[in-house]
Amino acid sequence: MNSHTKLSISVFSLVFGLFIAFTSFISLTSASPCSGNTDECFPPVQGNCYANVSRTDIGQEVTWRATVSGGNDFYSFYWSGTDGLRSTEPGVYKTYSSAGTKTATVEITSYGNTITRTCSVIIEDDEEEQQDNLSILCRANPSSVDIDEEVTWTASASGGSGSYSYSWSGTDNLRGSSRIVNKSYDTDGTKRGTVRVTSGGRSQTATCTTRVNEDENNNNDLEAYCRANPSSGRVGDRITWTVYPSGGSSSYRYDWEGDDNLRGTSKSVSKTYQSTGRKNAEVEVRSGSDRVTVRCNVNISGDTVVKDGIYLSSVPATGISPSMKTGLFATGVVLWSAFLGYLYVSRRNEKKREQEILNSLK
Repeated sequence: MNSHTKLSISVFSLVFGLFIAFTSFISLTSASPCSGNTDECFPPVQGNCYANVSRTDIGQEVTWRATVSGGNDFYSFYWSGTDGLRSTEPGVYKTYSSAGTKTATVEITSYGNTITRTCSVIIEDDEEEQQDNLSILCRANPSSVDIDEEVTWTASASGGSGSYSYSWSGTDNLRGSSRIVNKSYDTDGTKRGTVRVTSGGRSQTATCTTRVNEDENNNNDLEAYCRANPSSGRVGDRITWTVYPSGGSSSYRYDWEGDDNLRGTSKSVSKTYQSTGRKNAEVEVRSGSDRVTVRCNVNISGDTVVKDGIYLSSVPATGISPSMKTGLFATGVVLWSAFLGYLYVSRRNEKKREQEILNSLK
């Protein structure tokens, strides 16, 4: 191949290469609308947000995250939401101190294109849930008793805050503020107890019953009488009042009332009276469902007794105790007797001397 032929081939190859390059450039510029960095050069931005849990308790950490695709692979984030949620990171962490539905909104931007997505989580109050589960039971033990036998009322609580207060009410003035209360009944029938339990601001009530039966072994009518000992007295004497019941059940309860503020709840009561007159006493005796009231009295005089039946009715009130009055009176009697004895002996000696003088003159 001569030099002329080689030159022709080289020129042809150069021309053909320039043609190919030109046609490729024309093809590229006519097929793509991108003439620079415009939005039409990148796929649309797509994304979403989510929390790592759908529901959780107060005080537990929640992680919010965003997923994104499209754009030019360069993204910016802006988070906002409930309870002051803020961040510019792809993920944000938040701990909530109150219950409810919490939302988070994220704005995702890539080369001027922005999308907004919102997601949520439910925050629960574990303490409120426990309090909502407050439950109580009450029980009467035994479930059947005789009159005057004791019934134990018991409340059992669970859930709530773990700290409980109690308030009892019920038949025959049942009252109490503790978990367990005791009561005996003097009438038969169904007895009801209701307890109100409060925990963490929430309350529940429960009611239970017991049956009180009349004592079948008690077929005797209740009777009683009372008396004072001594049967009469004087100011300052100690008077003992005693009631004597019979019939009814085997146990009795007493309630004394009387003049000069006489009070008592036992079979015998004592009272010292500081004024004269007729003093009355009244006692109610209870046995099971039976009741009887009896009365008795005593007369109080103004005389204070001294041994051997000597009375000091003429001694005026001086504020001196009766025993001291008696001692002073006895001392006076002794002194007066000694004085009379002295006068007698003196008179007798004087007569004796006079007789001796007369005998000497004879």
